[in-house]
Amino acid sequence: MQAVSCFQRLVPCPCRTVFQPIHTKSLRKPQVGLVRRAVPPTKREVDASETATKDGRPDEAMMPALQGEDAAAFSLEDQSLSSWVKFSVLLAGVFALLYPIWISPDTGLGKELAALLSSVGSSSEVTMVLILTLFGVVHSGLAALRPQGEALIGARAFRVVFASLSLPLAGLAVMYFINHRYDGVALWNIRRVCVLWGMLGLKGCAGGACPLDARVKAHASRFCMPLSVSTPLPTHKSAFNPPHPPKHARHTMPRGLPGVHSTVWALSFLSFYFLYPSTFNLLEVAAVDEPRLHLWETGVARITRHPQAFGQFVWCAAHAAWVGSSFMMVTTAALLGYHAFGCWHGDRRLEREHGEAFRALRDRTSVVPFQAVWEGRQRLPPDYWREWARLPYLAITLFCFGTYAAHPAMQQAAYWLGW
Repeated sequence: MQAVSCFQRLVPCPCRTVFQPIHTKSLRKPQVGLVRRAVPPTKREVDASETATKDGRPDEAMMPALQGEDAAAFSLEDQSLSSWVKFSVLLAGVFALLYPIWISPDTGLGKELAALLSSVGSSSEVTMVLILTLFGVVHSGLAALRPQGEALIGARAFRVVFASLSLPLAGLAVMYFINHRYDGVALWNIRRVCVLWGMLGLKGCAGGACPLDARVKAHASRFCMPLSVSTPLPTHKSAFNPPHPPKHARHTMPRGLPGVHSTVWALSFLSFYFLYPSTFNLLEVAAVDEPRLHLWETGVARITRHPQAFGQFVWCAAHAAWVGSSFMMVTTAALLGYHAFGCWHGDRRLEREHGEAFRALRDRTSVVPFQAVWEGRQRLPPDYWREWARLPYLAITLFCFGTYAAHPAMQQAAYWLGW
């Protein structure tokens, strides 16, 4: 005997048959004595039967209508040259104002805030948590007050206030992280390259004693135990070409696990493809176009409706494996905790803004990547790859390569700021 469901026979029907007589060439007569029992279909089977064609494949024309917007869509025909000129001018003006007010080591408030938070925290780990907490309160707090703020001063003006407060705090968190990522307890070192030489991609040590020698040697003594801390540090002029370790020290470096760098690089690269699609709307980010709270449903939103939280998880996992310090682990916990809150907070804001449309989208998507797909609540279209083959993701690819190449310059800038 054999149990054959309606869907195994590719015949749409409203129920499943648990036991069913089978007619084959070798069985001229149906088997008798079987009890047939109709079982209510599951939600997944109902959805599949409603959109099934004669050959059993989903019918695109019968798929549920989208409640949200097409993510990462970009058309050159819809772009205005004047809008991008305004964007460029605004971007240059913002950085011109940020330098004396926030960035400059002499006049900027960033260094003062970092020193204040460091005096409150008993360690760099506590200080990092304080910085991220302050950023979260400002960023999510202003997002929660967006309807009231836009009603009071307008959408564009509120976006300027939002960005003016969030952007400097995000920059402080990044620079402080770069400067202190190896602080605390060394938990592991699985890299092939000694951390000592990775930290030397900076200027300012030529022609005399480097002010960072003590800290760099301290890191070397913890992360590169076979390398003597008395090994003289080389000096160089290029931030983009860190020196190779001296020949007499190369054999003392820990080998670590093979392929670690490539794996960390690939995971970090992948994490940026999970940016929230609203990030691509640069003209709205800069308030050139009127900002809106979008409801995305295609592209990465089919995988997870909170892609940035998953991307942050991937990035943190990769960098935690690479750095291996207690500071990195505390930072990872703080970032993931904030993004978990962001999932709840984002859903709450979207439901308040879009109501029933968001609730319908929520039923077809998930927070956990691919959960809605394997549960049958989301079906990827046959040409799903087209929702990724778009200009914003090409820009992300170029951005990832550029950011990786600029890592030495980012380290140099962080050391220069001294946050």
